[in-house]
Amino acid sequence: MKEKQKSIALALVATAIIGFQTSASATVIAGVDFEDGSGGFSVAPDDLNLSDDITVSSGWSPATIDLGEDNNANTAGAYEGNFPGRLDGNGSWSITIPVGVEVDLDQFFFAARGATGSTGGSTGRQVRFRTSLDGPTEWLFEDTSLPARDNDTTDDPSEWMTANINLTDAKYDGLTDTTIDFVFDTQGAVDLDGILVYGTVVPEPSAFALIAGCFGLTWVMLRRR
Repeated sequence: MKEKQKSIALALVATAIIGFQTSASATVIAGVDFEDGSGGFSVAPDDLNLSDDITVSSGWSPATIDLGEDNNANTAGAYEGNFPGRLDGNGSWSITIPVGVEVDLDQFFFAARGATGSTGGSTGRQVRFRTSLDGPTEWLFEDTSLPARDNDTTDDPSEWMTANINLTDAKYDGLTDTTIDFVFDTQGAVDLDGILVYGTVVPEPSAFALIAGCFGLTWVMLRRR
């Protein structure tokens, strides 16, 4: 009987460990779709996971984003609205990871095209991207000839370049008690949309120790029976 009780306790501990491991998986943290949730335009980033305690900035710095041409529809991969944002120069937004939360950044996605005035296939308009964890000239992505916005009143995916950037370096892991900026720089006016950042929220060692301790106490109680 005692052996059976030990087996049950061990199974519970193993289940807890597996549960912690599987809960630490990449998920969308925040993004920008230039939609206010009510059908209007907004530059404010969106907190897309309210349960992780990570917060987002209220806007961009400097405030250089304005409304881009939407062509009546938007197929850039926006997760909510129909508006792109128009950036001419540099701009950034951020997330803040509090004490007690540890994050591994995994992926950054966005779509871009030449803004109003760019026509005919590709353009000389450029977009670059980096984070505040990178050096001022350490661009993670550069496109020097973005597709142009068509003059017609419809939108299609061919008007957009999509960037999917894997954040695999160790400097993007174990982030806590810090603010991370996502920095864009353009040459010429560029439309941006469908911006998403993914990360893995790592279980806290203290929380893991607490659960393991509880199951350890359960095991001791079972042994005394």
